[in-house]
Amino acid sequence: MSVNNQVASCQILYENQYSKMVQNGSSEAAAAKECAHQYLDGKPFIKGLTSLDRSTALWSCNFWLTVPKKCFGSNTVALSLGRAIHFGLSDIPSLNRIIRLSPELLKRAVRYSQVFLKEESPQWLEIFKLSANSSDDVKTFLKVCDTLCGKLIQHDEIIKELKAQLADLTIFEFLLYGSLVTFQTFASGNYKKDYPDKERNEKFQNISDILNHLLQWKLTTRPESDFRLNERFLSKSLKKHLIPLVLPTGSPPSFCLRNLNKFNSLIKAVASRNNYLNQTIMQFCFDDDCHYKLDGDQLTLYQQFSS
Repeated sequence: MSVNNQVASCQILYENQYSKMVQNGSSEAAAAKECAHQYLDGKPFIKGLTSLDRSTALWSCNFWLTVPKKCFGSNTVALSLGRAIHFGLSDIPSLNRIIRLSPELLKRAVRYSQVFLKEESPQWLEIFKLSANSSDDVKTFLKVCDTLCGKLIQHDEIIKELKAQLADLTIFEFLLYGSLVTFQTFASGNYKKDYPDKERNEKFQNISDILNHLLQWKLTTRPESDFRLNERFLSKSLKKHLIPLVLPTGSPPSFCLRNLNKFNSLIKAVASRNNYLNQTIMQFCFDDDCHYKLDGDQLTLYQQFSS
């Protein structure tokens, strides 16, 4: 069975489910919600059908063009649309109607999908195109999304620049500086006094995760020769990158200190980026009580709890 036939077959199953429920006395909103619920459960299962195929099948169903507006207020429907956009759904007739009738559903789906973090993705560009004549509220929302993405890109650019400054370090040298940073951070005499046990464990885990992430980057960007360690190679690296720090009476440690400062700056930049993503952006995406104020390019997120 071709992909198009698989999508068509899946769409027919959703539409048959919808029609059967309506004929048996269910409301149109309840029937549409049940189809969305089945989609979230990965149903119907058809061999070879991808997540995008199933998304296309559900949101190409004709009933989305006629269901009452209140149907679009369902959490299940919002989650299913968000997941569909995340998987790559873009150009479908029902999306135009949703933007026109229920901008709140569009906003929730965009937040859940995190599609705005992929600014050049076809589905994000399609949403922008379809929203060109929408309300000022939707346009402001899209600007907020762009602002959030832009600030994340700024974090990424800082990290990229710092990585470039440390690109010449071999894997072994990178591990040396990682060990020094870890020692500086956790062997400090004030460390145990400054942080309770829980905070110490969280800080240690955060640093470990960042170092692991950076080591993966280094492993993928360095030549294979970095893995051919021998006594001469190790001796040369230690004399250049470690011994001036532990035996400062020899070569001046300024070169090592500059690298160590850059390494520390890189770790702080990654930590700052992670905090921004995991707190500000994820709060925006998944906390429905999270709102925003936009004054020029200045964005403020705040919580307004429902009564």
